[in-house]
Amino acid sequence: MSKYRAKNVQASFQYALNGLALIYKSQRNIRIQILVALFTVLLGILLRFNAVDFVILAVLITLVLSAEMINTVIEFILDSLYKRKYSRIARFAKDMSAGMVLFVTAVVILCGLVLFSYKYYLFLNDGVYYLWY
Repeated sequence: MSKYRAKNVQASFQYALNGLALIYKSQRNIRIQILVALFTVLLGILLRFNAVDFVILAVLITLVLSAEMINTVIEFILDSLYKRKYSRIARFAKDMSAGMVLFVTAVVILCGLVLFSYKYYLFLNDGVYYLWY
């Protein structure tokens, strides 16, 4: 396997960045999820999240994006193995992988609702609570 290894750390990082670029370019869902993530971070800034809130938000965003990336890798591998021919087994694996993304996203949305609802409550009910400093 040594002929497939990166020659140095810089090459490893370049391969990783190439992979991220490929996922971004080829997957509409990840672009949508990144936009939603940016919106939630902006909303966190406006609602004056503290450091712990932002760490929780970062972990939740990472979970969704990681699940989508794993789903993409599974789809690419199966498409490569089956050369885009129909296979029930490949379909089952792709469906389960997509189900994983859906499940993770649903749990993250519930966690996000809990995280944002308290800050939104403070915003609505506290006369001294401002959107910015």
